[in-house]
Amino acid sequence: MAVLTFQFALENETPLVLERKDTQILSQHLGKAYEINRFCNHLRQKYQAVLGVLDHINVGLCVAMESGELLTYNAKARQIFDDQNGLKLNRYGHIEATDQQKTIQLKNTVNACCKTASGKNMALEYSLQINKRTDMEPYFVEISPLRDGAGEIADGFFGAMVLIIDPNKPPLIPLEPLKTLFKLTGAELNVAGLLLKGNTLIDVSEIRGVAIVTVKTQAKAVYAKTGVLNRAQLVRKNVAIAPPVV
Repeated sequence: MAVLTFQFALENETPLVLERKDTQILSQHLGKAYEINRFCNHLRQKYQAVLGVLDHINVGLCVAMESGELLTYNAKARQIFDDQNGLKLNRYGHIEATDQQKTIQLKNTVNACCKTASGKNMALEYSLQINKRTDMEPYFVEISPLRDGAGEIADGFFGAMVLIIDPNKPPLIPLEPLKTLFKLTGAELNVAGLLLKGNTLIDVSEIRGVAIVTVKTQAKAVYAKTGVLNRAQLVRKNVAIAPPVV
């Protein structure tokens, strides 16, 4: 139970009519604010418990509300925001990109996915690339609808799940699914593994002790078999196949 009290100036023995009217108006807004805050606290308690486990997943994961505010996020996402290398949180708890147009796109995408979760839209999932401030490969951001189907909180939570992948700091992911699904040869799997650790083609050539031309041919075969165009997309593909748990 919560109690809300108002105080009036001492010189007024009886509150003025105007003050009473102001109090009534203010009470309505404060009551609604309290209701929303209580609802969000329940959400935070529930999803914070979930993301306590998700901290062991080495990619950024966030839960967003329709307003664009992040309800909560895991340790990897916090690290990405703290780096401020293309993505950050503003003072309202919304994700911002260095590029203002990308910020608008992020906001609109989160809003669309939240509407899908509540049955007001048909958007399934969006993929964005967010350029970094430094000359490095961009972040991959996947946004999809998130719904509390069990209805455990009020009428259920409708939001969006935001997944952030940094190809330059790729998570450790098992390679066996890649080999099995795409029938990679031993050499191709070896090259894929080195690429997924953040190595360049020149690095792979030196590590494996083979000509750069050979590495380029093997990398091209890996990309063709897995249906991607570059190393960053290979990281994204592997995360989708085998979530990186640490």
